[in-house]
Amino acid sequence: MRIRNLNDVLARELRELLGAECHVYDGMKKLCKRVTDPELLQLLRHHRRETDLHIHRLKKILADVGVKPKALQSNAVTGMFRDVAQMLKRNDLNEHLADIYVLGSAMKIIGFEINSCETVLPAVRELGLNELHVADQLEEIVNADKAALSTLQRLGQRLLREEVAFPAPEPVSETANAAEDAPAEPGHDEFYNDAHQPHYDFDDFEDDIPEEGALPDERSHPEPARGQG
Repeated sequence: MRIRNLNDVLARELRELLGAECHVYDGMKKLCKRVTDPELLQLLRHHRRETDLHIHRLKKILADVGVKPKALQSNAVTGMFRDVAQMLKRNDLNEHLADIYVLGSAMKIIGFEINSCETVLPAVRELGLNELHVADQLEEIVNADKAALSTLQRLGQRLLREEVAFPAPEPVSETANAAEDAPAEPGHDEFYNDAHQPHYDFDDFEDDIPEEGALPDERSHPEPARGQG
């Protein structure tokens, strides 16, 4: 994708945002499988459903501004899910502490979604896209995510109070997790690999780097590799 003007920058930002939401959609499914607190599970499932709506909304926005709704990989989001996966592999992490860690990670991820949307809004307004209601649709995404973040913050306070009041009695071994603290080898983290496979079809994703010697309109669109770190 060539970047020639502000419209091209906006198009890329929107496609990156679409990619982030796709990764969040599938990553939240993995988080739901690892939590034990019923309220946290309900909130994560609710955010996943909202993320599905965000994806549809972003695809419509891209179509409205005349851009093919091709998502771009979000290394920031996949990196955050990889961090969660590494932590949850530890054998000294009890269920309650795991819930606290997952909740904090979900808050970081949702915060990234909010910041990404708010970063795009000024360009939308400067380009005069009011008649397409692009800003309104992005603000709906931001407001939904801010509400989710606020609810998670309140739940986090409860989980932290419970942990302080009733800490786990098992001692933590200093050497129990030396292997887990080492960097993960590519291709050996099922959680991380699955988080790379976003919602809907991978045809929605495009590698925007042209093949060597290709003309601007003759770029290949390979499918991101599955099962690789």
